[in-house]
Amino acid sequence: MTGFKYFFTPNWAIELELAYEYVPKGASNEHAFADTYQGAYLF
Repeated sequence: MTGFKYFFTPNWAIELELAYEYVPKGASNEHAFADTYQGAYLF
């Protein structure tokens, strides 16, 4: 997982996170991608 915050002002930011998941399961494997973004107020 990785991500970053972009600050518009000292208190307001947009957060973006990206993730990759690999799960070996016997003869098959599972792969998953996830992303999320949100506004954040930091005080």
